[in-house]
Amino acid sequence: MSLDWEHREHGWAAWPLSFAQAVELSTKYRQNAFFVVEKDTLFAVSCTTLKRQKIGNWHTRLRKRSNEPTDTVYVVELDRAVLDVKRFRIKNAGHRPSMKCLYVGKTGRTPGERFRQHKEGYKSCSLVRKFGLRLVPGLFPTKARLSKAEAAALEKNHAEALRAKGYAVWQN
Repeated sequence: MSLDWEHREHGWAAWPLSFAQAVELSTKYRQNAFFVVEKDTLFAVSCTTLKRQKIGNWHTRLRKRSNEPTDTVYVVELDRAVLDVKRFRIKNAGHRPSMKCLYVGKTGRTPGERFRQHKEGYKSCSLVRKFGLRLVPGLFPTKARLSKAEAAALEKNHAEALRAKGYAVWQN
């Protein structure tokens, strides 16, 4: 995987193998390259030239599963009729009437799939199920995937930032 986790591929670890065995195995399965770790240094090795390229330190590539970027934060536009709901209105006392009503959430799915789930009633926020109109990608705080903890913090902070701008916002 790349350090930013944007590029990931399934792979296999084989240990202990000699360098010659790694070349043989990689060639047998028609790999373009394989990785070698020597004293915490990670190398990529070309299967055709056997040239090594230093990639970095092995320990910097190790991450706990909980830190894996799996979630994204999304924004849904709500119908203005949501302002008739007392709990929504109370939470948004400083709402500017010219600004949209929004819901901010986080998901491990695509925002489109999660919005569909809300509308179908699956693990949904009742306000999105009843009043959700569309996703608002222009108000998404980032397109990047985040760890669950990062997404939870960003969801809350983004909702507060939008509310401070005058939007009426619901966030669980």
